[in-house]
Amino acid sequence: MLRGNAELDKAESNDLGRYSINAIERILSKPIGESGIKGKAEKMAVDQEEIFDALHEERNFQDKKLGHIDDHKHSVPEWLLIMRKLLEKAENDWMKSGDAESLKSILKATATGVACMQQHGIKIPKNRSMESII
Repeated sequence: MLRGNAELDKAESNDLGRYSINAIERILSKPIGESGIKGKAEKMAVDQEEIFDALHEERNFQDKKLGHIDDHKHSVPEWLLIMRKLLEKAENDWMKSGDAESLKSILKATATGVACMQQHGIKIPKNRSMESII
């Protein structure tokens, strides 16, 4: 079920081989590298511009492959289902091949979220402002 040495017993995972909420909370509460899961745990800082460029390239690829989003409209719940499938693929990719393959699927899922916002707009929480950060 798990790649690595995570010490999660059957009580912490369901029959589909996914982490339970308790297991996820336990993993996320630990500092990077202490989750018990083998893999690259070092922080690899990537400039946001590189990420946005990769998302832009992926969105262009998706439009070329699948047609422009105006040609295949989806409701927000439909977009969420598509994203969920892509994130499940990312999880499976990680279990089979590690971070690199998983990150490719995460890019696809994130770009799909961008397509959803292109179609339905962006809703920014009201309490978000630079003044509240400074």
